[in-house]
Amino acid sequence: MKHAACRLVLAVVTCVLIGCDPTVDPFQENDQHYSIFGYLNVTADTQFIRVEKLRDGQATQAPPTLNVTVQLTNVATDETVTLQDSLVHFFGDATAHNFYTTADIAPNTTYRLVVEGPNGAVSRAETTTPRRPRTTVVRPVQDCFPSCDTPWLGPACESPDEGSDRKAVLRVENTERLVAVKAVYDMVAPEGRWSFDSLSEASEVDEGVFQARAGYDNDWCRMPPPSTQDREAKTISMIVAAGGPDWPDFMGLDPEMDLLPTVASNVEGGVGLLGGIATDTLIVDPYEE
Repeated sequence: MKHAACRLVLAVVTCVLIGCDPTVDPFQENDQHYSIFGYLNVTADTQFIRVEKLRDGQATQAPPTLNVTVQLTNVATDETVTLQDSLVHFFGDATAHNFYTTADIAPNTTYRLVVEGPNGAVSRAETTTPRRPRTTVVRPVQDCFPSCDTPWLGPACESPDEGSDRKAVLRVENTERLVAVKAVYDMVAPEGRWSFDSLSEASEVDEGVFQARAGYDNDWCRMPPPSTQDREAKTISMIVAAGGPDWPDFMGLDPEMDLLPTVASNVEGGVGLLGGIATDTLIVDPYEE
């Protein structure tokens, strides 16, 4: 103990003699104030942007109110609207703040979102919305099997040898980037709605032209089998989303990279992603020209 006490006194004396600062500050100054996540959809009637304060010490629960002003500006016209706050509940007790507006969003236009809080805390992001895509069905899901009077109910999922590998195919034109492809199944049995991401199956076939595909048979067999009958669908739809020129190229990113917060962020003074999209939904089964 005597030797330990001597070493402690020696360290303190040495620190005083050489002028070192004994105070410890574990927190460094940080100019990252808010997280911003959302997109402006030119084909939607309401826009939702999630805004959260960084380093608020709450993992899954947001405070009841955020002392911030969120404004969206059309850079070309300088028209500005103020978004309204709403506290949303999800996954039990988890909460978050979604700011929304019903203002019209124009295609091929740049918008600036600014989140301003107390003491000069400001986070901002800009994004450019895309043109509206032109989408057509190349190959519908449903085939006449064994005849057009008998609907095909999908592969025999519990008998893999009897399955097939059919796909619904869409042609998406007038777009610079495809950022989402989703197949949506409204089912009679099992009752409910299932959706599956199919962006990894999309490909660019020409400049501004993409081919979007959904592996119908694979998705079909991922749904739980009904207990008393075969799987049966009411409708099968495909949703595609064209992204603006500043969207990250998720189709070209490694799966491990697109989840890193610094890879896709376009927020100044914060983290997150504000994007511009235009969506289109087509029914591919039952399909009509």
